[in-house]
Amino acid sequence: MQPLFLSSSSLSPPLICQRDIGSFLPSRDCLRSEYQHSRARKGVAASARHSSAGDGKEASLDDHSSASQGAANWRLFRASLVQQERAGLFSDSATAVPQLRGRLVLPRHWAHELGAPERGCLLVARRPDMGPLHTQSVVLLLEHDQQGSAGLILNCPSANARVRSCTCLPDIAGAFKQQLLYQGGSVATERLHLLHGNPAVADTFEVMDGIYTGGLAHANELVASGRASAHEFKLLAGYTHWPAGDLQREIARGHWWLVAASSDFVLSSVRGQQQQMYGVREKAALWKSTLQLAGLWPGPRQHH
Repeated sequence: MQPLFLSSSSLSPPLICQRDIGSFLPSRDCLRSEYQHSRARKGVAASARHSSAGDGKEASLDDHSSASQGAANWRLFRASLVQQERAGLFSDSATAVPQLRGRLVLPRHWAHELGAPERGCLLVARRPDMGPLHTQSVVLLLEHDQQGSAGLILNCPSANARVRSCTCLPDIAGAFKQQLLYQGGSVATERLHLLHGNPAVADTFEVMDGIYTGGLAHANELVASGRASAHEFKLLAGYTHWPAGDLQREIARGHWWLVAASSDFVLSSVRGQQQQMYGVREKAALWKSTLQLAGLWPGPRQHH
């Protein structure tokens, strides 16, 4: 299937909160509307999570106004179009099922290829010569604009294995000492980043519908008091950064597939820590499952 070239220019401008998740992009004046922006996006995400499309129920494709109801609904609407195309519902063939036209069931886990990078999408490594950190990596893109791009590698367990071995472990992360530690990238590896889907955690930044970063202190409190499980959270050291234009050039050279995926699928990489899959096995498993879900595996061979 060809990538879907649809504009997401109607989405709200991205912000990065330096206090919560690190200084991903230089000279970012994000504090001006951090709280209001985060709360506004949480409202949109809550609406999407309660919609029928996110629960595996029927979602109507007849109401095109869903594309203008915010980032969460737009992503669901776009995914519905892709699923409809895959199901052959756009076909004029006599074999098409008439009663399914305009209606579709979206699974909790879905993914499709994109034509351009956007915040919240996945960058899936496409080449075998990208080095030990990025080969077969799956990167959640946290920020992408004219100033540059930043993301977290989701499937690269640290050689240290456990958070307790991290020399930069702050007191506010004591409840996570037994948790697996992941390498989010090669930049600022002394910084810990928290990835999760728990809307009850305070002081977070919502990357996209239902996926949050930050809130380490409050998450530690919730886990320590038994109000949340440590397995709801993924801790990552460092992040990945591209100066302005660099990511686009890497994409043009065939380094990355661009994939939009459901929040449930992205968060499955957090919950998957309980499977005790380490190192190369875990990295390859998420890489392969992402490509399979997006319809890219088996697909074009990795570039050499």
